[in-house]
Amino acid sequence: GRRIVRVNDVQLTRVEGAYRIVGVDISARALLRRLGPRSLAGRIVGRQIIDWSDVQYLASAAPVQLKVSYDRLADLNPVDLARIVDALSFRESAEIVAALDEETAAETLEEVSDERVADLLEGMDQERAADILEEMTPAAAADALEDLDDEVAEQLLARMEPEEAADVQAHLEYDEDSVGRIMTRDLVRVPADGNVGDALAAIRSMEEVPDPLLAVYVVAPDDPDILIGLVRLRTLLLADHATPLADVLDEDLPSVSAEDRAESAARVLAEYNLLAVPVLDENRRLLGIVTVDDALAVLLPEIWQRRARAFG
Repeated sequence: GRRIVRVNDVQLTRVEGAYRIVGVDISARALLRRLGPRSLAGRIVGRQIIDWSDVQYLASAAPVQLKVSYDRLADLNPVDLARIVDALSFRESAEIVAALDEETAAETLEEVSDERVADLLEGMDQERAADILEEMTPAAAADALEDLDDEVAEQLLARMEPEEAADVQAHLEYDEDSVGRIMTRDLVRVPADGNVGDALAAIRSMEEVPDPLLAVYVVAPDDPDILIGLVRLRTLLLADHATPLADVLDEDLPSVSAEDRAESAARVLAEYNLLAVPVLDENRRLLGIVTVDDALAVLLPEIWQRRARAFG
């Protein structure tokens, strides 16, 4: 991955009568050579040289970093981009986010620390901030808005498209550590009186297919909120198109409530070796699903916090 580094010295060479920078030294030895006693610097073995062709500024007054120019930022993995945004000053990270398209900015901010996300959203034009929030998952957008001043959050919600704003507000109705906050409503529902071909056609007809697509959720023909069972994607792909969904349906499904703690969903996923678990209300109506990715996003920070406390 990409990272921010401190440059402690530069390497020069003479080319056609002029000195040119050919590399940078990021080792502790180079730092001590500049700041400490010569005798101490001499005891530290080894240099860490980065070729100058692999080095470039990311912002107007940023320290030297591994080469990534603005026009190549979108090619980076959002996790790498988020590390860079978190490591730089607010002004520098704001310049980077401003250079990204809305979709890439949204994917990046979903990986950035909560405090930095709040600062960046409050510091940018509200129309741009609202557009980025629309590209984020509703759960991530809800988390971001909750960290903002109430008045600013309301202003941003008002600037969002009504459908996206409603999805985000629905997540905000649940506690931060609840299943309802992390679940996704982005799933495929198909009526139980159809066949495998109907289910595949329903997927193909969708403007945006859920990602990841793990299964289709089979619902009552007269009520799309009444869950009957699911058919896994692998089963759909291998079955004959004329096969009734009732013949390949898995009805023995565990479920969780939207009011449950997020950890309970993770526990169910682990115990039943599932990639997703449906979320039902008190009337057994389908509200959404929690994927293993959603659960890990909640659990991993807590695991690392416990380790930090244990070893800190």
